[in-house]
Amino acid sequence: MDKAKRYTEITELSGELLNIFIEKIEVGERAERYSRTAEQEIRIHCRDICVVGAFAEEAEKIAEQRQRQTA
Repeated sequence: MDKAKRYTEITELSGELLNIFIEKIEVGERAERYSRTAEQEIRIHCRDICVVGAFAEEAEKIAEQRQRQTA
């Protein structure tokens, strides 16, 4: 939580922030080779706390489930 409190207003993504919040990024294969518009799966693995755009609600649900499992 200390990390999140220090970085509440991020205006620019730097290498330091990536190292603090993100463990790894996986980029999947494209559905069509050599296509710039083909869908491609990207997975972002966070270290401690991470919420990415439209997945914020889903991330909250997962965090709640994990809390229940460990309680």
